[in-house]
Amino acid sequence: MKTLKWLFLFVFSTVALLLAMVSIPLHILFRAFSKKYTMWYYFKQLSIANDVTIGSIVYGSRHTISAITGLKAYQGSTYYKFQAKVIDKLFGKNHCYESAVRNGFILGHKG
Repeated sequence: MKTLKWLFLFVFSTVALLLAMVSIPLHILFRAFSKKYTMWYYFKQLSIANDVTIGSIVYGSRHTISAITGLKAYQGSTYYKFQAKVIDKLFGKNHCYESAVRNGFILGHKG
């Protein structure tokens, strides 16, 4: 019964996500003409949400791909060390490691 409940919630949330995606152009127009939020902030938040969504699909986790990659690279995985280098090139030095620390995956970090 628990599985059916979560399956229903997954299907419902997926349909809601698809409906929300249709309205993205309207949200972009609204944000562009309202002075409430800057556009970079809006797209940054959408990017983070997409990252968490992909992390959920790929890893079954509620964390970003960067945080999971940082943890696995810290634990010594060769594949994830390579992946961390690629992500770090895009988002800055030690991005994956610092994401793992912020998410509590790596404790005792002296920042």
